[in-house]
Amino acid sequence: MFEYEDPTGENVLAAVGALDVYRRTLHGVYRQFGRRPRSAFTIPEAFLEAGKQPTVTDVTWTAFPRLNNPADDQVEGRRPELQDEYVEWFTERADNGDVRRVIFTTEFPELYEALAARSGNAVLAEVRRVTGAEVKLEDLFGQDFQPDQATASGRAARFVEQAPNSAWNTTKSILFLTHPSSTLGALFNLVTECAVVSKSHVPSSAVCAANPNACVVGRNSDPSVCQAVQELARQRMGLTLTDPPGVQIGKLQGIWKIDGTQIDINQRPDIWRVTRKRRRAELVAAPGLTIGDDTISSGAQVAKRLQVGAKVSFLPEADLPSWAQLGQESSRMLTD
Repeated sequence: MFEYEDPTGENVLAAVGALDVYRRTLHGVYRQFGRRPRSAFTIPEAFLEAGKQPTVTDVTWTAFPRLNNPADDQVEGRRPELQDEYVEWFTERADNGDVRRVIFTTEFPELYEALAARSGNAVLAEVRRVTGAEVKLEDLFGQDFQPDQATASGRAARFVEQAPNSAWNTTKSILFLTHPSSTLGALFNLVTECAVVSKSHVPSSAVCAANPNACVVGRNSDPSVCQAVQELARQRMGLTLTDPPGVQIGKLQGIWKIDGTQIDINQRPDIWRVTRKRRRAELVAAPGLTIGDDTISSGAQVAKRLQVGAKVSFLPEADLPSWAQLGQESSRMLTD
């Protein structure tokens, strides 16, 4: 099995013996989508056997959701419905309504699910570490559930089931993505379907619209990813989502100032801190901080300046082992 990395880069999984659980999950996901006929998407082992360093490309987009053109206050108050760009955020406010900080995440729940499969205390410790709060087991698993009396799969399933209702992933903080379109499977499906070479007369920019079950035209993310992988597939490249698969938080754009003096906010970890292998970030609304001369009034305002992206690894198909090339999908080392 491919030795997939801990997606946080912080040894969270191995420290409690949950890394193998997470790796088995990814092992299944890569192989599920590696079976797609005619897709240039393949599994990571193909690149290891090729013995060549793949090229990695970053496909980027803006974090703020543009589907349905929602207003800032709607996006803030209806996160599970509207924050659909593989990035979500939580805005912490003072009693008078002023923004204290904005926390962004692009993490999928699979890491926490693996921790929950290991034990209730394993996932509890990580939630406490991330939030800095005295979270309780019942906050994560609900009342009348004894985590350590449940099976590993039952405990993990219960945690994921309760997460959308947990205050630590809704009203008090944020842990991972909850929008139904922002899942690990959705990202793999998007890349895999858009890596099927379309008819030559169809421009790569139109492939998203031709794959409505995988790609939503009105988003920032889907069309960008779809066009990028379609162009690679047309160049006869074999490709995969770079390990650890997911979406990384990039730079904040725009003109940022403190007390009227312009700053490079991406070089100010006291104000803008990116952690967990670029899967979590926190903006502190420091006194006098402005964007475009406007005081920070919402997380949505920040999201409009935030760039996120996904990494795709690729090599010429001819450089990959024969079993990883087009026409050999059924034998892409999928039986192990």
